[in-house]
Amino acid sequence: FLAERDAKKPYFAFLFMDASHGNYSYPKAMEKFKPAAHSFNYLTLTKKKVLPVFNKFKNSIYFYDSLVGDIVKDIKQRGELENTIIVITGDHGEPFFEKGYHGHNQAYSEEEIKVSMVVHVPGKKHKVYTNFTSHFDLAPTILKLLNVKNPTKDYSNAMNMLNKNDRDFVSVFSWDSAAIVKDNITIVVPLSAQRFSGVKVMDKSTYKEIGDKKVLEDNLSDIWEFQKEAQKFYK
Repeated sequence: FLAERDAKKPYFAFLFMDASHGNYSYPKAMEKFKPAAHSFNYLTLTKKKVLPVFNKFKNSIYFYDSLVGDIVKDIKQRGELENTIIVITGDHGEPFFEKGYHGHNQAYSEEEIKVSMVVHVPGKKHKVYTNFTSHFDLAPTILKLLNVKNPTKDYSNAMNMLNKNDRDFVSVFSWDSAAIVKDNITIVVPLSAQRFSGVKVMDKSTYKEIGDKKVLEDNLSDIWEFQKEAQKFYK
């Protein structure tokens, strides 16, 4: 793509690497972490047997790292690195029984929803951001870097992640539910819920349900705000 595109025109490229999903694939030469499983069964895997599978997963990430390095090297050799915004991230994490289960799309634990994100911005110095951010923030962040003047609220309920933002929570979505993630708790909301039926409040550190109804009552305003924002761009 880089070799064939018109170098005089700007471009947007998206590359989704799939090896760390499912069976965690990688070439034999990339087997750095051992012992590594060659195959495994999701249904019979247990915490006691998870290490070789976890190593298999890490090897697939190690493989990715080499590919990302090749891409960045290519961009740099073309003299375009300081004219290119690069974002490296994952769409979700991958739990390995830290909270009692393995695999993604099962819950909203830290291991599943907290991912790394590296953003290269020409002219910007290295900095680590620890504020609450979301994948939703990528759009307003990049558009502001491209000098889009519209107020962010015109097209998104997210924020520019390169600014210091004070927000009470971030929203996370799955197929049939969503979560309001705060400092110490995670509120799981079924997307089919009528008002607050089926809503659960989970302790963020243990991902165990908090049975105290007062905790839910104390967070009703954030749930209302979440429901309002979730419907903002529906037509």
